Formats: sequence, structure tokens, C-alpha cells
Amino acid sequence: MRFLRFLHRGEAPYVTYTALFGYVLLVIARIIDAGVSDPDTLTVLMIPLELTIFLLPATLYWFFRRRSLSKTALKLSPPALSHIPLMLTATVVLICGGVILTIALYGRSLGASSFALYDTFRAHVEGGFLSNVYLILTYAALPAACEETVYRSLMCAEHEHGGVVRAITVSSLCFGMLHFDMRLLPLYVLSGALLALAMYATHSVTVPMIIHFAYNLFGIYARPYVISFYINTDSRALFIMLVGTLFLVSAALFCYFSGKLYSRYAAERLEPSYPVALSLREILASLGEAFVSLPFILCAVIFAVAVIVF
Repeated sequence: MRFLRFLHRGEAPYVTYTALFGYVLLVIARIIDAGVSDPDTLTVLMIPLELTIFLLPATLYWFFRRRSLSKTALKLSPPALSHIPLMLTATVVLICGGVILTIALYGRSLGASSFALYDTFRAHVEGGFLSNVYLILTYAALPAACEETVYRSLMCAEHEHGGVVRAITVSSLCFGMLHFDMRLLPLYVLSGALLALAMYATHSVTVPMIIHFAYNLFGIYARPYVISFYINTDSRALFIMLVGTLFLVSAALFCYFSGKLYSRYAAERLEPSYPVALSLREILASLGEAFVSLPFILCAVIFAVAVIVF
């Protein structure tokens, strides 16, 4: 009992139960996916499954939580025109980084497979306007909106009392484990960190939603062709060099545009809602409190079991 009380110290770790509940529902969805042989039936089930995996845990947490969060804390503000350069560069960083990491991690076993959601539900690109609208809604728009709401807006806001480093680190790790893919875990964690940085730079969760949506569109319609081109080209080294250069240039521009936004906030004297200028010792102590907690440990356990089983 004393050990359990130690794992439950503080209030903020309880938000991680939202991710934990989502993991359990995703495991159930994977079982459903394995048991349904008709792709049309699974396509119909996709939207209710997605809404259940993300919105049900978030709704339950919001209902049982002890205090309210403001719109400012949740970063519920619309994007501005000044955010467009950051969104464009962040999207290119995600695309190029994803291609490079995928090639590096999979090597010769790389295949130009179709886009898969959580390495489970595969997108089937077919002809027809309505078919493509449904595909975009199911595999691009809804995942971007739901994941950013839970893992950026809600989770970051609840962990901010321990500093922005804790908020970004915990939310990115939980977001990475959500995909149940050990090989691509670094890609998802780094993607989550970039999306969180974009949110903090713009003070708007809508910005990472748009970036995430654009990246998902690339995954559905363009990634198979890019990977196929890499597999079949005789100039793989040149391909990687060009993509790597584009990645570095975009990352530098992303940092530049983020810095400009932060400078503007400083000039306007906008105070952040989280503690700043924490010492390294305080940051490590805050991270330890988040990681050595029952919900986060259970998330890691479910992730490990899912990777082994599936």
C-alpha cells in the first residue's frame, strides 16, 4: 500500500490514465481488426473506433477531474497568418525526418506499403470522390484532431506544473507508445516533441493539428511513391543526401520562426502559465515524478505486451 501511495503522489500523473485507457481500447480495436476479414466492414467501424479510443477516455477524465482548465492552458486558440511559415517548415521536417528514419530503421526490408493507422488499420486508396473524402476524414483529419487534443492540449496542460520539459517529454513518450511499434518508436516520440514545440511556439493546439493532418495526407497519398522511388532508384545516396539537406534547412527555419514568435511574446510581456528557468535538478525531479507513477508504468507495460503479441 505504501508503494502504491508513492506511485500515486501528486495529481498530474492521473492524466496519464487517459492514455492508458486509450491503449486498452486500442488493443481491443486490434483484436477487432484481426477478427474482421471484410475491409468494407472495418472501414465503417473506423470512425466510431477512433472516437471511442480518444474521446471516451478524455471525456471520462474531464468529468472526474478535480479542477477546471482554461482555454489558455489548453491552447484553444485559432492559428494566425504569422504561424504559416512555422507550419510549413514543421511539416517538411516531419516528412523528411520520417522518410530518413524509416529508411535507417528498416534498411533493406523496407517496403512501399500503404499507410497504416497505429500499424493496424490500413488505408485502401480507391477511386471516387466520396471514397477519398472518407479516407481523408478517417486516416488524416480525425487522428490529427483526436491525438493532438489528448496528447498535446490536455496532457501537456496537466503536466505543465512541472515545467514545459516535463510536459513535452511525457506527452511525446505516451504519444510514441500509442502506436505500438518498437522500431518506429523514436520517430513517433520525436514527432510528438516537434508537434508540442509547435504548439508552445504558437500558443495554439490547432497548429499541430494542421501539421499532423498534412503529414497524414503525405502518408496516405505520397509516402508509398517516395519509398518506391527510393527502392528502385540507382542513386540512393543522392536521394538521402537531398532529403537530409531539406530536413536540416527546414529544421533551421522552424527554429528561426519559433524564435521570432517567442521574441514577440517577450516583447508583449506575455507570461507563460508554467514555471520557467528551472534548474537541471528540478527538471529531473519533475520527470522522475511523472515516470515513476502507476499510470505511466502501466502504459509502458501495455506497450511492451502489445509489441510482443501483435
